Amino acid sequence: MEVRRLQVEGFEEVVRFEDASVQGFLVIHRRRGGVAYGGMRLMEYSSEKEALEDGLRLARAMTWKAAISSLPCGGGKIVIIQRPEMHRRDTFMRLAELVESYRGGFFTGRDVGVTLEDTAAMRTVTHYVADESEEQMGDLNEYTAKGVLAGMGVCRQKISKAENLKDCTVAIQGLGNVGFVLCRMLVKEGAKVVGADINERKLNEAQKKWGIERSSPEEIDTLAVEIFSPNAVGGLIHSARIPKMRCRSVAGAANVPLSDEEKDDWALNQRGILYAPDFIINAGALIRAVRFALLNEKDSSEAIQMSIRSTLMEVFEESERKNMPPGKVARNLAESRI
Repeated sequence: MEVRRLQVEGFEEVVRFEDASVQGFLVIHRRRGGVAYGGMRLMEYSSEKEALEDGLRLARAMTWKAAISSLPCGGGKIVIIQRPEMHRRDTFMRLAELVESYRGGFFTGRDVGVTLEDTAAMRTVTHYVADESEEQMGDLNEYTAKGVLAGMGVCRQKISKAENLKDCTVAIQGLGNVGFVLCRMLVKEGAKVVGADINERKLNEAQKKWGIERSSPEEIDTLAVEIFSPNAVGGLIHSARIPKMRCRSVAGAANVPLSDEEKDDWALNQRGILYAPDFIINAGALIRAVRFALLNEKDSSEAIQMSIRSTLMEVFEESERKNMPPGKVARNLAESRI
């Protein structure tokens, strides 16, 4: 695999990798305690430029996520441009060699498009990848979903004064690894769920299992619900969509759901839509992985949920005091801890 280092202002390290069947980037925004954490994302990017920009945004968000969660690490990301000719196992074995070359300075795991089989193959080469087959580690998607669920509870308390999610109307955009688990949890809590996904099979399965209502990917973010939950790719909340949104709050697992973090944050705030910053409420998997692998701690999901609730309530209170959008408050708080 050919590896070339790029100079990008504000980032500690950006590596472009390529061979006959794969191309992508490993990005390290910041190291804290000598290490950066970040998942691997495999997608059909339209261009190399789009893939790099995605990697940069996601790595920076991971640094904020770690800092605001008081974790002793920085943020990074691997983005892989999916190609028809890609030899999957070979690709992830070579990526494992690249990760191993950092000797613990970069730790990775699953994100969009990456499977447990992919990470299992990598672990034959490197220890620096999350082992979700380890019984005590558990499925990290569950931890992410539980963190989002906790954040939704805080949102509902703010907008409706309700103490739980019973009868809460929630529109879920994306029923992938985390969205599907979140859907199950919401139904168990007694919420009224509407779902949408480009994958009809996943939508049909969720409807059959839990009796959720259906919407389309084009309309899901315009529904009049208490909570709109973005759980697909990032950047889908933007200036053309915000005027059409009729939800009362936004809380989901998608990384960087706002296309323009500054402008869209303010636009939601001006419309009276409460935004739960993504890098607070979707931090469950990172908290679990870092505390388990780096600190050898075995936190329960309940403790992680309590931590996320506490941080989100702090941000909402500061937002009200300063008349500032929650996303801006959260970014300032994260930067102050770096």
